[in-house]
Amino acid sequence: ITSIESDMSDLKLVSCELPPTLPGVYSLALNVGHDQESLNDIAEITVYAQFSVLGFSPSSGTPGTKISIKGSNFLNITEMCCRIGTSNAIAKFISSEELGCVIPTTQKSQSRVDLSVSINCQDFVSIGAVSVHDRPAISTVTPPSATAGADIVLKGVNLLPTS
Repeated sequence: ITSIESDMSDLKLVSCELPPTLPGVYSLALNVGHDQESLNDIAEITVYAQFSVLGFSPSSGTPGTKISIKGSNFLNITEMCCRIGTSNAIAKFISSEELGCVIPTTQKSQSRVDLSVSINCQDFVSIGAVSVHDRPAISTVTPPSATAGADIVLKGVNLLPTS
């Protein structure tokens, strides 16, 4: 804990870093004043094992696209979430080795946006970037009918090249 010199009557925030520890539920205590008066059991905090990410796919999509994130130590808790660009999305727990996230419909089309994961929807870990683009829309198909093996032409908007 960082030492803070203050009149306790106006202290509203104490910031500290959790030391390395094993996962579990811990009681918090606060030592105050020069005589180290101790306030014990003032709150509890749950500490989880750190998750790791091996990769994700696909690396691009439209709002509504499901992204599969592979890794380890994922948790089946409601606070597990993803951030795609500036939009948060609840992470769907599939297993301790896989999460599912959906590009939110509020996410605007951008060439590359950050993809992050969090166990508490506050502290995010960046795991890469995804391309978000608008949904394609087809206006015409030429010819309107054909035989198997024939070439056809699609016209529309937001048609992206394939690799």
